[in-house]
Amino acid sequence: MTWSIIEKLKMINQIALKIMAEGDNISIIKIATEEVVKFFEADFGFGWGKFKVNDEYKIVYKSLNMNFHPNFPLQKNQSSIYKDIKSYITIPIHYFDHSYGSIVLCYKKKRDFSEEILALVETAGNIVAQSITINWLLENEQKALTLAEKQKATEILLYQEKLKNEFIANATHELRTPLAIMKGNIGLAKQGKAKSLQSINNIIDDIDEETDHLSAIISDLALLTSNSKQPDGIPKEKINLKSLVRDVIERCKSLAHKKNISIIAKNIPNINVFGNKSYLEKMLLNLVKNSVMYGNKNGLTEISINKSKKFITITVADNGVGISKDDLAHVFDRFYRGDKSHSTSGTGLGLAIVKWIAEAHGGSVNVKSALHKGATFSVYLPIKAK
Repeated sequence: MTWSIIEKLKMINQIALKIMAEGDNISIIKIATEEVVKFFEADFGFGWGKFKVNDEYKIVYKSLNMNFHPNFPLQKNQSSIYKDIKSYITIPIHYFDHSYGSIVLCYKKKRDFSEEILALVETAGNIVAQSITINWLLENEQKALTLAEKQKATEILLYQEKLKNEFIANATHELRTPLAIMKGNIGLAKQGKAKSLQSINNIIDDIDEETDHLSAIISDLALLTSNSKQPDGIPKEKINLKSLVRDVIERCKSLAHKKNISIIAKNIPNINVFGNKSYLEKMLLNLVKNSVMYGNKNGLTEISINKSKKFITITVADNGVGISKDDLAHVFDRFYRGDKSHSTSGTGLGLAIVKWIAEAHGGSVNVKSALHKGATFSVYLPIKAK
């Protein structure tokens, strides 16, 4: 070889760039064999190796001008196909404890190999080994990512299945309670235990109340299981928020009066939002009812509305019992009731519906609270229609 050291280093670098661009180990061996045959001026060459622990070493590539199938290592008294090979160089391909095989360069004439050539041979072998190792690491990383994605998908499916089962179990429980009360009252009436007209009226009132409760549960379940959560899935129009707040306060007056809770609306601006009136009214109604339900006697529920560049924020705040840290992450879950020491008559779906309606309008909802320090629920609705 008459190349200078710089030229030799350039050639080695070119070999490295070519084989590192390959995506599989067979191609790396193929390109590397052809390149080192040219670089070390061999007559032909072949590569052998293995890339998995349980594989056996085998020929993976031979030069295009090599007209026989080689065996390795070369031994005396082998077949006459080797009679023209006078010299050869073996280039080990290994990276630390990983041995991938070798590339063998064959010469038809007797050659003496200098220390410089042997050093360059070792460098070439290291480059090939590093390329195979990098490729192997990338393959393993891709497999790990694929496995992680599959595991994540499985976990999501399992979680969704769990939610579905919990939803069915909770819905069944919620429906069973009013039905049991109704059946019990009907049984009393049939057995003639209602001796007076007043007793009969009380039974009818109880059944009527439970019928309303049952109807509310079914209505809420139908809403949460509907397919109209997408912004285009519900009819919308311009809704005046000041008027909406006034109507909701009027509807909640009797409930608030029982606990002597004041509902006030501070400086509600006369602005419109693009949405579904029935849904937005239900959303605000659920927030105010929830505030009253968990409010302290002689307490306060305050409604406020603020407008920014992108959002209208509807806030319902109270000075009631507050929400514990453990409950805070679950308040928007279906059928979840926080602060179980307070007995309530709700369905456990109110805040889940608030979240559903906010998201159906392209918005969101959050809560800030601490136990015994009240709660503040904020709904963010986009100003522009979505």
